[in-house]
Amino acid sequence: MANQYKTYKDILNFQKKNLEPSKSPSFVDKLMLGLMRNSLVGNFFVKNDLFFTYSLKFLQLSAEWELLFTIIIRRLSSSRFQKKHSMKWWRLMRVAVSVLQNWQLTHIASPEDSEDKLILLGILGPRPLKGYDVAYVFLSYSLWYFERGNIFAAIEFIQIAIHADETWGYPHYLLGWYGLMSSGVDSSKHFLKAVSLDWSFLHRIKQDASCRKYPAVIHKVQQGLVLVGKTAI
Repeated sequence: MANQYKTYKDILNFQKKNLEPSKSPSFVDKLMLGLMRNSLVGNFFVKNDLFFTYSLKFLQLSAEWELLFTIIIRRLSSSRFQKKHSMKWWRLMRVAVSVLQNWQLTHIASPEDSEDKLILLGILGPRPLKGYDVAYVFLSYSLWYFERGNIFAAIEFIQIAIHADETWGYPHYLLGWYGLMSSGVDSSKHFLKAVSLDWSFLHRIKQDASCRKYPAVIHKVQQGLVLVGKTAI
């Protein structure tokens, strides 16, 4: 399956030029921003599909990450949107995660509770928890918890990502990587599964500094590939 993002690097390392506004805002741009910040007009932009789509594109091009994040949160918080548009809800949640990452990369401090808002919304999000969008979202939650030093929550969320999209190798790779630092996770098993889904993960495992500290794990993965009919180079 061709996914838009496949690795942590793809998820987090956006080019800086795509995060900055391409030009100084015009009078019309400033007027539109003012309208979107108005509570009454802003509610109309959130509820109307056409204007909401326009708002996403306009604010992204303007690099107005804070306002964009706020508008998306309001849309995601709508019980009507959540109940009637499950797939669209998770797609928008994936956009929200990317927007927050972009916001953080602009070196403009985002509120400390921004990640927590998305995590809570995701936990209460529509079921079933299936599909690439869901996997992407929970993988991102997992990484946020890992960065906070909460390995147990990181493992819990990456397991949700694995079950959400069983064709995506990266969640298995990440769980295997977590296993190097935590007991109870068979790293070689999940590394092998990642490689069986995407051959490029073998090179990543062999080159990763943390993985190279555990040559026995790498050897076990290579042995497993031989058993399933693949030649580990």
